[in-house]
Amino acid sequence: MRGTYLARYVAVIGALLLVAACASTAPASIAAGATPSPTATIMPTATSAPTATSAPTATSAPTATTMPTATIPPTATLAPPACSSLFAGSPIHGYQQTETTDYGVVPLPPLSLVLPDSGAGRLGVDVCSAGTLPTIAAYLTNNMPIQGLTQYSATSSQMIWKSGKGCVTIALTSALDWTISWPNSGIGSPFAYCP
Repeated sequence: MRGTYLARYVAVIGALLLVAACASTAPASIAAGATPSPTATIMPTATSAPTATSAPTATSAPTATTMPTATIPPTATLAPPACSSLFAGSPIHGYQQTETTDYGVVPLPPLSLVLPDSGAGRLGVDVCSAGTLPTIAAYLTNNMPIQGLTQYSATSSQMIWKSGKGCVTIALTSALDWTISWPNSGIGSPFAYCP
C-alpha cells in the first residue's frame, strides 16, 4: 500500500510542477492583464482506493537509496614490514594475498612476503607481514573460515586449521617470520594427520 500512496504523491507533485511551469511561461498578453481565453484545465483522475486484500510487495518497500547509509571508517595505512634479507632472495616476488597448500588456501594479511621452507615430510613457507602477532592471528581467525577451513586447535603461538583433506599448521613466532606448514601429500602422509 505504501507504494500506491507514493505513486499518487509523485503524480500530484508532478502535476503541480507542470502547472507552475506553465504559469511561469504564460504569453505576454496574459501577463499584461488581458483576459485569457478559456483553456483546458488539468484535473486529477479518480483512482480506486486500496482494498483490504492488497498486500505489500517487494516493489513497494523503500529502496536502498532512501535509507540512511553507514559511514565506513578509513582503513589505517600499514607500513611495509622490515623483513630479513632472506625474503629479498625468495623466488616468490612481491606481496602475496594467499598461500595455496595441499589442504586449502591460506589468506595472508596485507603486505605479506613469502619464502618457501619445506623439509622432512612437510611443505611450507615462511611469511613476513606488516602488523603484529595479535593482528595477524585476528586476520587469520576471521578469514580462514571463508576459505573453508575450521580451527582444529590453537595456542598463543600455534593455530591448526582443518579442511576436508587435512590440516594446515601456522606457527606464530614473530610478525616478521611466521610459518605455514602442511604434510606433504605426495609422500602419502595420512589424510587426517593433524599434529
